[in-house]
Parts: sequence; C-alpha cells; structure tokens
Amino acid sequence: MRLMWLLLSVAMVPPVLGTEPEMRLKHSGTLEGACPNAGSPIVFSPDGQLLAFVGSRKDDPGHSVMVWDLAKRKAVLTFDGAEQYLGSPAFSPDGKTLAAACNGDLVKLWDMATKKERSSLKGGKGPLAFSPDGKTLASGCTKADGNERGLKLWDIATRTDKGFLPAENKSGVGLLIYCVAFSADGKCIATGTGGRAPDGQHRGGTVKLWDVTARKEKAVLLDGALLTSVAFSPNSKHLASADQFGNVVLWDVGSGKRTPTLQTFNPRKVEETANPTYSVAFSPDGKTLAVGTVKGLKLWHMQDDRKAVAVDGPGASVWSVAFSPDGKTLATSGSKEGASRPDFETESTVRLWQCPPAERANK
Repeated sequence: MRLMWLLLSVAMVPPVLGTEPEMRLKHSGTLEGACPNAGSPIVFSPDGQLLAFVGSRKDDPGHSVMVWDLAKRKAVLTFDGAEQYLGSPAFSPDGKTLAAACNGDLVKLWDMATKKERSSLKGGKGPLAFSPDGKTLASGCTKADGNERGLKLWDIATRTDKGFLPAENKSGVGLLIYCVAFSADGKCIATGTGGRAPDGQHRGGTVKLWDVTARKEKAVLLDGALLTSVAFSPNSKHLASADQFGNVVLWDVGSGKRTPTLQTFNPRKVEETANPTYSVAFSPDGKTLAVGTVKGLKLWHMQDDRKAVAVDGPGASVWSVAFSPDGKTLATSGSKEGASRPDFETESTVRLWQCPPAERANK
C-alpha cells in the first residue's frame, strides 16, 4: 500500500510534556542496501535482534518482505513471490511467526524457524497487528462485495474468522483502514481510517476504539483527516494518533477524551508550518513518544506539566519509527537526505539510533 505516495501529491497521570529532553539519541549507522517502502512500517522482533519491513532490492524492483539481522547489519531473510506485499509486517509475540498482507487479499504467515510459508488467510488487506497473547491477528480488509470495509479478526491456532468490525465515518461510508494497534493489556483495538471526499482529497478518516471481548465499537475519538498511525502507551491508558494534516494527538483511552495536542498543522499559515506526520511510537517505558514526519524525526518527552519540546533528527522525511523492546535502539525508515522523490525505493534508508535503556512501564 503506497500510503505515503498518496500523502505526499504512561500507570502515570495523563502524559504531559517537558521542556528539557532527557533522551539523547546517538546515530549508530544505517542498514546499507536497505530500501524500505514508504508505506511500510518497520517492526522489531520480540527479542530485538531482527527488523522487518516491506522493501526492494537492487536486483528486484518489486516489494518483498525483508528481515534484517541488526548485529550482522545484513538481510538474512527475504520473502517474495508473484504478489507484491503491501501491508505492514507483524511478528507474533513469541517471535515464531511473521505475517504480512499482499495483493489478492491474502495475509501470509511464515514460520521463522523453518523460513517457510506456514499458511495464508484469505480476505486480509492492509495493516496487521497481533494481540499481546498471540492468539488473534487483526487485519484491515474489504468484504467480498467490495462495499463494506473494516477490520477482520482471525484465530491464529485454527486459522478461522473471529469476526468483522466495520470501519465507517459518521455518514456511514466505509473507509479503508490505514493503521491498527492492540493495547498492551489486549482489551482494546485502535484503528485509523481514511477515505476520499467529493473533491478527491484524502480525508474523512476516524480514530476508533474497539472492545475486543464484545467485538463492539467503544468510542470514536476523531472524525476528520486521514489517519497514518496509532500507538498505545505501554500501560494501555493512552493512545497517540497521527494524521495527514500533521496533527499528533494524545487520547485518554478510558474516557475517550483528547488530552494534549502535540502538533497541529494550520493550513492558513505559511507553507513552512506544514509537517505531515507518518508514524508514532512510544518507548517501552512510556516516557518518550517518537514521531516520524515529512521534516524529520521528532521526540516528545512525557513528563511534568510543561510545553512540548521537539528534537529534530535526520534532515529528511521519516516514514516509520520503532523502539526495540529494551528501549536501547530507535529505528527509523525514510528518505535519504536530498532525495528528490522521498517515496522512491532507491532513495530510502533505515537509520539506527542509540537510546538510554528504558525502564519497564508501570502496570
């Protein structure tokens, strides 16, 4: 899914923002030869040793699921075939399975021990997320008649359908799901959607919370722009969302209410204020929120009752951000500095950043 191409033509009290950044990032290199797709999130394996994303190779202009060994700094697995892989890859919580969506409304599952395809699930399309216990896989999908869009849930053990959650705006129009996340306690799913307005612009999306047990909508947090990323805080109490207009918003999951707005795009001001956001991720201790934007990497520090401070990273667009499970590494994918077409595969790269060790978040 070329989402970025379309976008470009913590228990603690509710998170608040500090003035003095505590995290000091140190650039620790790039994955030479890695060419991530602008539409693919990058994901760590549960042990933090591997990094997966949809990308391309010099000898293959198509999109493949690529797995890199971070210690060796090289690709160790490539899953490809006749189909192009479009959706975000996802590791199961035990690290034994890797899933990715591809053309043909299929979600493929690979066994990481044998390096072979385990099975495929028909009807999945778009972003994926495993439940914390690894028993359920959620995927964006469109029903067979093409008229109903939403989130499909599968039982991983039996490979059977566990239910369908419709994605609609307030007018009842079905919307494509661009991002999905499970809360760490497994009780809630967040989805971010988007659609086309009559003028052809991509907007009209929603942020929704779903009760996993009841399979019912819990709250609609936002009805507006196309959503690019959602992420729960480690204690499951808060949700961060990012959209095409550059808004980064924090939400209280229990009440469904908006808490601090970290960044707002104001179209009435000069062009330099435009800063579309593509990806959000909390550090494992919940103290930092990393955000990938068209103008680089930004960090917000969740502490004290003070104004936000943003820390700019690389001088290029950042499409995806991910913290390693131990919080020692932040990985970002994005365009190379000076790239004329930031969604062009040969002008993309993966950067690694060293972070102080993260503490475990309060339960």
